[in-house]
Amino acid sequence: MPAVMPRRIGGALLLLTGLLASSARAVDGVLEINQVCATGPGCFAGDAPGFPVTISGSGSYRLTGNLIVPNASTTAISIPGSGVTLDLNGFLVRGTSSYAGPPATSCTNAGSGIGVAATGSDVAVSNGHVSGMGSTGLSLGTNSRVERVTVEDCCGNGIAIGIGSLAHESVVNRNFGSGIIAGAASRVSSCIATRNGASGVTSFAGATRLSVENCIATDNAVDGIFGGQRSLVRGSVTRGNLDDGIALLDSGQVLESTAISNGDRGITVLGTIVDGNSTAVGLTVANGNGGLELSGGVLVGCNMFDLIPTCPP
Repeated sequence: MPAVMPRRIGGALLLLTGLLASSARAVDGVLEINQVCATGPGCFAGDAPGFPVTISGSGSYRLTGNLIVPNASTTAISIPGSGVTLDLNGFLVRGTSSYAGPPATSCTNAGSGIGVAATGSDVAVSNGHVSGMGSTGLSLGTNSRVERVTVEDCCGNGIAIGIGSLAHESVVNRNFGSGIIAGAASRVSSCIATRNGASGVTSFAGATRLSVENCIATDNAVDGIFGGQRSLVRGSVTRGNLDDGIALLDSGQVLESTAISNGDRGITVLGTIVDGNSTAVGLTVANGNGGLELSGGVLVGCNMFDLIPTCPP
């Protein structure tokens, strides 16, 4: 007959096993987030039961499963703290809303819910998907970073980043607001913005020095790319947007970029040599747009407008 383990010893071993498993999950110092803890007791210290999952302390956090919010006015993850790294880990943050893209002029089931809402600074979000939020997909503060995230079908903007922030290698499709909206001195690079209800990539009102590089903006309901004063657009492609392909305020640069078949002007920029606020335009292609191929600016290199090479004197 096999020996029977005393109940007290067996219980102690089970407890020890559970503690070891828990320690293994946290051995890399990353705190985990999933639907079970989000809808249950809370995912870690400082996070109350239920949505949103609240990240108050700095450090690293990681999704270990999809997060599904119950309605359009529920935020999935709230980050009031600073110095936070959130790895979506290939998972989905999902709401209950949808937007079909232009020419649709309304979003189904709009609300106040945000996928990831960060009010602190120095927050990084990467590697996953956000869709169907009642408001904005990702809303981050100053000095934030978004990398390798797809945001679609939200009833607000796709990605919003504050002053001095970065959006890189991300995709924003069919959001009712702008695809990516950025604060001053921010950079948007290697991103794709398609069929959003406002502009594909744009500055916040009054924001200056936006840098947009190697991006594609197509079939958006306003401009493909819009930047405030002293902004740069380089190596980017705009096509089929309902208003302008590329639009910059004065003292900026549009270089090595393409604007084709947009509803109004291909490239429209402000400033002239006379007023000292000229926007430089060089090595660009604008063809088949509804209005002027180029409006404003000063040529600093050869360009192709309506298949005609145009070079400065």
